[in-house]
Amino acid sequence: MQNKDTLLTETHNKTMRFLHEQLESTDPQMVASTMLAIAMRLYKTILTSEDFDKFVEVVLSEAGKIEPFERPRIN
Repeated sequence: MQNKDTLLTETHNKTMRFLHEQLESTDPQMVASTMLAIAMRLYKTILTSEDFDKFVEVVLSEAGKIEPFERPRIN
């Protein structure tokens, strides 16, 4: 079995490849809102109600620290 760091890295890379494919033909806001909705449903499924509420509070309190992606430049 792979170690968790390797599995996390592979999962992240696969997800980013999928997102980049989607962004080639879809409005970025649609992609982002769909991914967020899926993520929230996953968290709601795997966490207790109390832990889900705590998770949402942490996300909200840390929102100011989130950095945007750099947009590619065409020169």
